[in-house]
Amino acid sequence: MAKKAEEAQDFLQNLEKIEEEYIVDFLVNSPSSVNANRECVLAAVSKLGYALEYAAEQLKADKGLVLAAVTRHGWALEYAADQLKADKAVVRQGIASMGDHPGHAALSAAVSCSLGNTLGNGASIEPAPTAGMSRNLHFAATTTACGVGS
Repeated sequence: MAKKAEEAQDFLQNLEKIEEEYIVDFLVNSPSSVNANRECVLAAVSKLGYALEYAAEQLKADKGLVLAAVTRHGWALEYAADQLKADKAVVRQGIASMGDHPGHAALSAAVSCSLGNTLGNGASIEPAPTAGMSRNLHFAATTTACGVGS
């Protein structure tokens, strides 16, 4: 138990010094106890939302932690547990965090329309890889009611 606490403390102290582009490597190379430590992963995703990919599975289902990740980088929703990918508040925060980058408008429209699943009109959100899209993520609306999707 003391070793895990020490590993977490070391991670948190060193994370403050790590530049954003090295956070994923830092998390990947940390002991598994760090990837399962909520405080450590929350600190990492608060700096780089994509670090959620390397969190322990149970943390990917932690709504507060996932909200922190998608607030930082909306595309981090790709790594959330399935039930949070269908959570209205989480998805909306992810959309809001995507910004005005070219290509995000159509994607945001598809995801917004797809929120129908959580709003009860039968639409759904499902990740599907698409070549050339940032982080190989594409949210395809599986409803034709919105006029988007496949």
